[in-house]
Amino acid sequence: MMDVPVDWQMDPENKETKKLNEIVSAHARKLGRALTEATTNEQKYAAVFAFYRKYYTLTLCKSCVAAGINRSPTRDIILDFPWKELKQDRIFCLKIWEKINH
Repeated sequence: MMDVPVDWQMDPENKETKKLNEIVSAHARKLGRALTEATTNEQKYAAVFAFYRKYYTLTLCKSCVAAGINRSPTRDIILDFPWKELKQDRIFCLKIWEKINH
């Protein structure tokens, strides 16, 4: 069973932080389930792409940015989650993120 963080290191003083932590954790659990069920690289790619895309969408929200969704260490913890916690190939994950973030 994977260990999904409940605290993604956002601004503890911001009123949106609790809700954002829950959202990101839910996305992480969904990613973990999808990767467990994936049998092909295409399915793994789609799962990681969806996780990163949801994160990218959160970085476009002003209240999310105010809560620290796009600052270190939060950004690093989220972007590293697929390869550090779920043991996916780091380069594979970085290429997916670069595709979304350009």
